[in-house]
Formats: sequence, structure tokens, C-alpha cells
Amino acid sequence: MLQPVFPGQFQQVRRNLFNTVLILDLSERTSLAWIVGPITNIIQRGFPFRFGVAPIVETEEGSSEY
Repeated sequence: MLQPVFPGQFQQVRRNLFNTVLILDLSERTSLAWIVGPITNIIQRGFPFRFGVAPIVETEEGSSEY
């Protein structure tokens, strides 16, 4: 773990070391753009990440404004 790496490079200890869970409102375009943009780029580069998407829906009853 203490070996030097180049900037922007991740240390790979073992395969599938990094797990990421995204909680996204799939009815918004920004959430869909996040899946299509950066996540697709990470997958194409072959980084050892696993992604999970937990869709949410924001309703008037569920939102709270102070």
C-alpha cells in the first residue's frame, strides 16, 4: 500500500476492492448523466470498482423544507 503511484492512479490490492453505492433519483437528467458519463468511463478503463444503484423517488411528503 505504501508504494508510490502516478497521479490519478489507484493502488490495486486485490480485484474488486472498491465498492460504490449510488443513491440516485432516476427521474432527473443529472442522475442519468452521472451514470452515463463518469461511471461509463471508469468501467471502460477497467478500474477495480463495483457499482450499485439504489433508485429513490422524491415526493412532496418525503421532502422536508425548514
